[in-house]
Amino acid sequence: AEKEELIQRSQADGLTGLYNAAATRKLVSESMERRDRQKTNAFLMIDCDDFKSINDTFGHLVGDQMLEHIGKCLKRSFRSSDIIGRVGSDEFVAYMKDVPSADFVLRKCRQLSLIRPTADSTPLSVSIGVAFIKAKTTYEDAFRMADEALYQAKKNGGNRAVVYTGPLGSVSAGR
Repeated sequence: AEKEELIQRSQADGLTGLYNAAATRKLVSESMERRDRQKTNAFLMIDCDDFKSINDTFGHLVGDQMLEHIGKCLKRSFRSSDIIGRVGSDEFVAYMKDVPSADFVLRKCRQLSLIRPTADSTPLSVSIGVAFIKAKTTYEDAFRMADEALYQAKKNGGNRAVVYTGPLGSVSAGR
């Protein structure tokens, strides 16, 4: 039991309780290797909009509270079979196995766009990049695709989800 607790602690992000970056990468990579090639999975990059401004304006304690709040919202929003981790300061990954449809994933994104701060005066929104995984793909490739879509979401004003559609560009899924 003690060994198991140590393993869980080594995989957890201390602030949010989600998987840390190393554990997220390992678990998603393993899941991608084992996945049923007939089914579609989704890789989501979720990033807090203007997080530096939140830290600069309200302080790092409020910033940490926001990250904890986002972590709780992510845990409530995704299925127990999904892998959710904090991979950077204000960046999160969600890997959804066997998604029934693109609309199912986009509904999750809309649900996340409703994340509101715990304090009324603190602005909070997230941008999301989505990559659908249909063929054999590596963690690095999925990350790159979702990150490219995330960049488009930020470029288009944030507080939205964008789906990666390939090297010719991404299509916005709206706010």
